[in-house]
Formats: sequence, C-alpha cells, structure tokens
Amino acid sequence: MPKWSESGNAVNYRYLNKIIQICKEKKIKLIFLYMPMYSKELFYDTNYFYNIYKNKYSDILFLDYSDWDCPNNFRNDEHHLNSAGAISFTKKLKSDLANKIQ
Repeated sequence: MPKWSESGNAVNYRYLNKIIQICKEKKIKLIFLYMPMYSKELFYDTNYFYNIYKNKYSDILFLDYSDWDCPNNFRNDEHHLNSAGAISFTKKLKSDLANKIQ
C-alpha cells in the first residue's frame, strides 16, 4: 500500500474510532453498510477491507450489499444507483433492518 494511502487510512480510522466511541457512550446502535457496487474488486482492496472489519470491528453489525444482485438498469454509474435502483435497494434495506434490529 502506498505511504499516502496508509496515512489517509490512519486519519479515516481515527475518526471512525471516535464515531464508534460516541455511539457507545450514547448507547446508539451503529451499523456498517457496504453499499451496492459494480465490480467492487476493480475499485477497492476488498481483502484488506474485510480483514480490517474482522480483526477490529466485528462486534459491529455489518450489512454487506456490495454483491447485491442489481440489474444494470438500476445503476447510474459504477458507484451510484439511479432512482429505480434507490427505491428497490431502500425496500431491501428496510426489510433487512426490520429483521436485524429489535
């Protein structure tokens, strides 16, 4: 990993840890979401991401939609859903949250 990337990650994780701490103090249930992606392997180091989650944050509920079976006509681009995709995904997320959170 390039040095600039490591330093950027350090800042991100510092703030993520602050968010986690605030949520614990205020008894807020934090949930990690991995939003739908088109070929996530082309854009992110997924092994690195999943290893960090497993080793440092596995006590936080993680809903992974990165491989959500999303038709291409629901996509605006590689990273964003269009209106139809957003509506469909929101229904899925709402259903999943209702089943995971009580």
